[in-house]
Amino acid sequence: MWYNILVLLRIILLYLIKLCGILLNFERAFKLNLGIENKNVLIVGASKGIGKGIALGFAEEKANIVAVARSKDLMEEVKEEALFS
Repeated sequence: MWYNILVLLRIILLYLIKLCGILLNFERAFKLNLGIENKNVLIVGASKGIGKGIALGFAEEKANIVAVARSKDLMEEVKEEALFS
């Protein structure tokens, strides 16, 4: 259980930094391989902000994502972005 929490915290921290633009061109140097390929993930509030960043991060790691948000239109945009990442 603690391992899952630490993994989630690492992902949140990475994408908070990424969203702030600190990494700029060094994104490849910080690419994580968390071993979550084909794992199921539920993300609440995934249409914008940190939730969107986390959803896209899990998409890059090839996780199976179930995303929930209030805005259907914004979720469609996140879906398209995640599919092509």
